[in-house]
Amino acid sequence: VAAVGADVAVPPGVRVIDAGGKSVMPGIVESHSHMGMKRLWIPADLDNNELSGAINAQTRAIDSIDTTDRAFAIALAAGITTVNITNGSQTPNGGQAAALKLRGGTVDDMYLAPGGMKFALRTTFRERRLYPTTHMGVASILRESLIAAQDYLEEWKRWNARRTGPPPARDLKLEAMG
Repeated sequence: VAAVGADVAVPPGVRVIDAGGKSVMPGIVESHSHMGMKRLWIPADLDNNELSGAINAQTRAIDSIDTTDRAFAIALAAGITTVNITNGSQTPNGGQAAALKLRGGTVDDMYLAPGGMKFALRTTFRERRLYPTTHMGVASILRESLIAAQDYLEEWKRWNARRTGPPPARDLKLEAMG
């Protein structure tokens, strides 16, 4: 939309839409979705929770999204044009989310930007004993991971400043958490 109003100068050949008597709004943004990771109407299809550890910052939602999920078409028909696909919350840190525009048919067509990092301060699935069973225990794991990520980034900063000796070992989990 380039202009709205009664006195807008419209150049020749430009398509004009008369929206008189109608409501017009921008596309809706869905800030927390698991579309494409938990496909609609497929109960056994749960690819949004990596349970190999408590901290999964290195995992990316974008690597698991199935754009053929019918939820995308339903969302678009309902006016949702942008979604933030997040990892699940069955671990204290689920990983990296991805912001998508509902256009095209592939993840490459849809990708807009990184969508943040998923944290969950709760004790879901305690019986699995993947991480502590109390909120204070979960908070301690998150705090330890964030401090380790700060240390990792500082180590790289020091190395980049001097550029002598071998660089620190790359750690995708700490890199993403940082």
